[in-house]
Amino acid sequence: MYFSKCVCCREYRSVDADGVCEACGGKFYADDVTSPIHYTWIEGIECKDVVKHMEWAIGNAVKYLWRCNHKGNRAKDIKKAIECCKIALTTKQGDEK
Repeated sequence: MYFSKCVCCREYRSVDADGVCEACGGKFYADDVTSPIHYTWIEGIECKDVVKHMEWAIGNAVKYLWRCNHKGNRAKDIKKAIECCKIALTTKQGDEK
């Protein structure tokens, strides 16, 4: 199930096949640049709003895992997340080794 913002009521709602809000009949935002569906599938939470609080490598690992079941190549996204975690292990300053 995917969620997106309705143009009319500006609330996150589930997306149906026609892209119509069941609450008000409005159309959903479909912006593949600023809010792609594979990053907005949790109601009210967008991946970029979570990862902006993380260091680069950890944020990217979370991003790849966030989208892995929604973008199309699950195994590839999981492998990318693992690589980002390896980078995080070697670059985090102040961590015990």
